[in-house]
Amino acid sequence: EYVNGPTLEYFLQFRGGDPLPRRSIFGWSLDLLRALDFLHGRNPMIIHRDVKPANLILSKDLNIMKLMDFGMSKACSCLNDLISFTGTPLYMAPEVMLTTVGHYTEKADIYSASFVMWYIAVGKRP
Repeated sequence: EYVNGPTLEYFLQFRGGDPLPRRSIFGWSLDLLRALDFLHGRNPMIIHRDVKPANLILSKDLNIMKLMDFGMSKACSCLNDLISFTGTPLYMAPEVMLTTVGHYTEKADIYSASFVMWYIAVGKRP
């Protein structure tokens, strides 16, 4: 699907300091969580592994947000597959950074999504 709007990173970086309307905050957060629910509900499960504002794109009218850039994504039939340090450190879950501790799951995407939602809601990087 072609989406012709800005990335969330670009939009938040170059917009004014005014807070976003609640409708945008809730709508974009819901769009992100629905995308992750779709990926995590597949068989085999797909883990994005690089959820960040630069990988989210807004529609031209700013009403819809889509997840993109699946270059680091991985389909996992076995949770033991995920042991590599992958993603953007600012949005990376601790268990991904500390891969010597053990394996990680789709919850790493949820952790990253919470930081993105913080950025959307507050307008400042986490």
